[in-house]
Amino acid sequence: MYLRNIHTFAAVLLTSVPRVIASQPCTQFSPSPVPIPQLPNYFPPNNGLGATTLLDVEAISQTLTLYPYIIDGRAFPFLSSIFTTDAVANYSAPLGVLNGLSTIAATLEQALASFPGTKHLLGPQNVRICDSKKAISVAYYRAVHFLRQNGTVGPGDILGGDSVLYAYGQYQDT
Repeated sequence: MYLRNIHTFAAVLLTSVPRVIASQPCTQFSPSPVPIPQLPNYFPPNNGLGATTLLDVEAISQTLTLYPYIIDGRAFPFLSSIFTTDAVANYSAPLGVLNGLSTIAATLEQALASFPGTKHLLGPQNVRICDSKKAISVAYYRAVHFLRQNGTVGPGDILGGDSVLYAYGQYQDT
């Protein structure tokens, strides 16, 4: 009963928003990142989403939410629960484009090993179901990389003694 009420509320809310943005096809969303000013074109207001679509969007949103838990918990084998074996991840510099789940996991594990801890925070997320086999999403993030912990020597000594390094960006997924 509770879920039905949420879906009804969400469907009413979404159908009451006028469609004012021309939609871009999902096929143009990757492989290169979409510039931020163009993102609204890929995520227009949805009119009349059905319960199945809302459940699909929520499942994708939950999958996106797992990523920070896996990274911050250093549980790299669990990346298989969010990436396909043939995934391609573009992390930009310094990691670049990584091909395949095993490469992604190994590279992230190695790159983050020099940090005593990290904290990845997701901001706004948007998911669009393109068809029965494809969806796109975008989520803003802020990542905190701790450079020292309890007085231990670490990358902070190289970077001028700062205790944290901040990264801001967005995850765009297909």
